[in-house]
Amino acid sequence: MWYFIAWVVISLICNGFNNLWMPIAQQYVAPAIYNLLVTFITGGVSMIIFFFVFKIIFPEGEPDKK
Repeated sequence: MWYFIAWVVISLICNGFNNLWMPIAQQYVAPAIYNLLVTFITGGVSMIIFFFVFKIIFPEGEPDKK
């Protein structure tokens, strides 16, 4: 259940960030540049955030033997 809650919170933060800058950029930036920005920022932010979350959830290596 904790993983689901973390996923929801992270998704809300990412989507909130996108909802702030995308309408402004769409008004003031050329369409070709806007599309590149959307691709890189949306994909980059999601990749970076989810990378660290997945590293915590699915650690590499053998589990500690106690």
